[in-house]
Amino acid sequence: IRRPPRSTLSSSSAASDVYKRQQYNNAKKILNSMSLEDMTDEMVLYLIKTNIKLGNIEESLQQINFFNKKFHKSDLARYVNHEKKLLDQKYEK
Repeated sequence: IRRPPRSTLSSSSAASDVYKRQQYNNAKKILNSMSLEDMTDEMVLYLIKTNIKLGNIEESLQQINFFNKKFHKSDLARYVNHEKKLLDQKYEK
Protein backbone atom coordinates (compact mmCIF):
# COMPACT_ATOMS: atom_id res chain seq x y z
CA ILE A 1 0.00 0.00 0.00
CA ARG A 2 1.42 3.36 -1.01
CA ARG A 3 1.05 6.18 1.44
CA PRO A 4 1.17 9.89 0.70
CA PRO A 5 4.34 11.64 1.82
CA ARG A 6 4.21 12.98 5.36
CA SER A 7 4.49 16.55 4.12
CA THR A 8 1.05 16.31 2.50
CA LEU A 9 -1.68 15.41 4.95
CA SER A 10 -4.53 13.40 3.54
CA SER A 11 -8.01 14.44 4.56
CA SER A 12 -8.32 11.35 6.78
CA SER A 13 -5.03 12.19 8.48
CA ALA A 14 -6.15 15.77 9.06
CA ALA A 15 -9.47 14.52 10.44
CA SER A 16 -7.60 12.15 12.73
CA ASP A 17 -5.45 15.03 14.01
CA VAL A 18 -8.57 17.09 14.73
CA TYR A 19 -10.17 14.14 16.55
CA LYS A 20 -7.03 13.59 18.68
CA ARG A 21 -6.84 17.27 19.55
CA GLN A 22 -10.50 17.25 20.62
CA GLN A 23 -9.79 14.23 22.84
CA TYR A 24 -6.82 15.99 24.46
CA ASN A 25 -8.94 19.11 25.00
CA ASN A 26 -11.70 17.00 26.58
CA ALA A 27 -9.20 15.30 28.89
CA LYS A 28 -7.73 18.65 29.86
CA LYS A 29 -11.19 20.07 30.69
CA ILE A 30 -11.90 17.14 32.99
CA LEU A 31 -8.51 17.34 34.70
CA ASN A 32 -8.70 21.13 35.03
CA SER A 33 -11.97 20.74 36.91
CA MET A 34 -9.86 19.31 39.75
CA SER A 35 -7.20 20.94 41.86
CA LEU A 36 -3.64 19.72 41.25
CA GLU A 37 -3.46 19.08 44.99
CA ASP A 38 -6.33 16.58 44.71
CA MET A 39 -4.83 14.63 41.80
CA THR A 40 -2.91 11.38 42.01
CA ASP A 41 0.56 11.12 40.52
CA GLU A 42 -0.94 9.32 37.50
CA MET A 43 -3.43 12.12 36.90
CA VAL A 44 -0.75 14.82 37.05
CA LEU A 45 1.46 12.85 34.65
CA TYR A 46 -1.48 12.52 32.23
CA LEU A 47 -2.17 16.25 32.52
CA ILE A 48 1.49 17.02 31.80
CA LYS A 49 1.50 14.79 28.72
CA THR A 50 -1.83 16.25 27.55
CA ASN A 51 -0.52 19.81 27.84
CA ILE A 52 2.62 18.86 25.94
CA LYS A 53 0.50 17.38 23.14
CA LEU A 54 -1.56 20.59 23.05
CA GLY A 55 1.58 22.74 22.95
CA ASN A 56 1.08 24.24 26.42
CA ILE A 57 4.76 24.00 27.28
CA GLU A 58 4.92 26.61 30.05
CA GLU A 59 1.95 25.03 31.80
CA SER A 60 3.57 21.59 31.43
CA LEU A 61 6.79 22.84 33.03
CA GLN A 62 4.87 24.27 35.98
CA GLN A 63 3.09 20.94 36.43
CA ILE A 64 6.39 19.05 36.21
CA ASN A 65 7.76 21.24 39.02
CA PHE A 66 4.62 20.58 41.06
CA PHE A 67 4.90 16.83 40.43
CA ASN A 68 8.55 16.77 41.49
CA LYS A 69 7.72 18.55 44.75
CA LYS A 70 4.65 16.52 45.67
CA PHE A 71 5.45 13.11 44.19
CA HIS A 72 9.26 13.01 44.23
CA LYS A 73 9.17 9.42 45.58
CA SER A 74 6.64 8.22 43.00
CA ASP A 75 7.51 5.41 40.61
CA LEU A 76 6.27 7.74 37.86
CA ALA A 77 8.86 10.43 38.61
CA ARG A 78 11.25 8.95 36.05
CA TYR A 79 8.62 9.40 33.32
CA VAL A 80 7.96 12.99 34.35
CA ASN A 81 11.68 13.74 34.40
CA HIS A 82 12.05 12.15 30.97
CA GLU A 83 9.35 14.51 29.64
CA LYS A 84 11.21 17.43 31.24
CA LYS A 85 14.46 16.35 29.61
CA LEU A 86 12.77 16.13 26.20
CA LEU A 87 11.21 19.58 26.64
CA ASP A 88 14.54 21.05 27.72
CA GLN A 89 16.23 19.59 24.63
CA LYS A 90 13.50 20.74 22.27
CA TYR A 91 13.12 24.24 23.69
CA GLU A 92 16.68 25.07 24.71
CA LYS A 93 17.12 28.79 25.15
